[in-house]
Amino acid sequence: MRAFSPAIVSALRGYRRADFLADLGAGLTVGLIALPLAIGFGIASGVTPQQGLWTGIIASLVVALLGGSRFQVAGPTGAFVPILFSVVAVYGYGGLALATMMAGVMLILLGALRMGKLLKFFPYPVVAGFTSGIAVIIFCGQLNEFLKSSRSRPISKASTGRPLPSARSLSESSTRGRLSPGACRRASLP
Repeated sequence: MRAFSPAIVSALRGYRRADFLADLGAGLTVGLIALPLAIGFGIASGVTPQQGLWTGIIASLVVALLGGSRFQVAGPTGAFVPILFSVVAVYGYGGLALATMMAGVMLILLGALRMGKLLKFFPYPVVAGFTSGIAVIIFCGQLNEFLKSSRSRPISKASTGRPLPSARSLSESSTRGRLSPGACRRASLP
């Protein structure tokens, strides 16, 4: 078994000015997409935009320095938003930081034990179903924005000490007696 070597070690051998310019263009392209996405996912996850931005920056640097492929792109992903939001809502930011560290330790252990080979046993319908389910959850989570409800997103129980309002109470009280741009768009559809 050969020892792990980050991709950056082999990438820097024979590195030329043309390579740097190509990497700079690729980095700017990914950064223009990933950093605003990280801010948006931070807000959607129930933390501050600054925490989302710093997470995107630090995670990208860690993957760039320790990643196993020169062509790997790392950035925020929408699949984690519902999970992160529920962790923040119940346990606050401290619980999110702890869950993140625990997940990192598990990923390192799985990598050290060479368990990545087991991914080929996940059937495609399971992966597609998971991805579709996350898409539906994110879509439903954005309905209040689409309908321009006056209610703001609930603050975590950990920060207020009060239980979060139910989804039903939010939906019943948020659109009563109001005509929003979203409702106009829905009414104009054939």
